[in-house]
Amino acid sequence: RACVREYQASYPDQAILARVTGLDPEKTVRLSYERENIKDIQVEGSVMTVRAATMDDLHPFAVRILALTDGRVIPDGREMSVRGATELRLVISVATGGEPSLPGDGFDALWTRATADHARLMERSYIRLDQGDDPKRHDMTVPQRLKRVREGDVDGGLLDLYYQFGRYLMVGSSRPGTLPANL
Repeated sequence: RACVREYQASYPDQAILARVTGLDPEKTVRLSYERENIKDIQVEGSVMTVRAATMDDLHPFAVRILALTDGRVIPDGREMSVRGATELRLVISVATGGEPSLPGDGFDALWTRATADHARLMERSYIRLDQGDDPKRHDMTVPQRLKRVREGDVDGGLLDLYYQFGRYLMVGSSRPGTLPANL
């Protein structure tokens, strides 16, 4: 059984979304949150709330995680167990200096809105760098393709892939009203 993990940051809903499919319903998935300087963890139903602070204890923050599944979510102290599931969806919200709120829409609506928002920005420009591109290379790993380029091969498809990846990172990390992306 192939387990597939997909993640997306939703700027419109200020949430991180995770979708895991292909789980073995005979196995238990345990959800926990671990980091230094945790003040409190509460699990109620399918919601985990974590209150913590930065290492210098100057900046408190809270994380709220909603677990949605076709199985059962069982609160287990400071963790959640998911049993009998083939799919698990997480909605994660974070707030500094207060309590985070989870978006009210269903997971599919959140995922669709995040996808559309990201696509709107990604579709603003396009560049084609496919000189020397060969569809047979698309099944190769990036390290394999880089090795061939170092050996003198021309791989315009790899250049296009890097350009798109860079744009993806910029769209995901720099939005109006936020700090700019920083290398």
